[in-house]
Amino acid sequence: MSKVRKAATAKSNVQLPTLHPHAAGIDVGAAQLQVAVPCDADPQLAGERDGHKLAQLKDHRIKASGDVIARSLVGDWRTEHLFALRQALATWRHYQTLLTECDTATAQALTGFESRVDMSVNPPPPSTLRHKKPHANEPRFEARTELYRITGV
Repeated sequence: MSKVRKAATAKSNVQLPTLHPHAAGIDVGAAQLQVAVPCDADPQLAGERDGHKLAQLKDHRIKASGDVIARSLVGDWRTEHLFALRQALATWRHYQTLLTECDTATAQALTGFESRVDMSVNPPPPSTLRHKKPHANEPRFEARTELYRITGV
């Protein structure tokens, strides 16, 4: 995601760190960088350059006002910068597909292991995690339950 952020910001002079406090050093995620567009369309790549229209699509976690976001999204959208952004975004999406395939294969491989715990008699203890969605490096399947079933711990 950092290559996509670099293609979108540094080359185009878009000031992403003014939008999100963690944008300078931490991956802010695809939703913020793609301006939280729910469909597959990318307004920045498709030709939408109006910062006020893009600011209306901001993620709820971004505390900056619409005017600050609109000013930060003014950039130099040259053809070669948009090409670099398109390439980086396509690469990131491909990696996401590969990671999903890896998680699916891992989940399928775990089902082949013998159970040491009867899940109907001894269900796993409740999770202590506070977040509902998996974070960056967490698998996208119920690895905790499968590992409990296999190891009994």
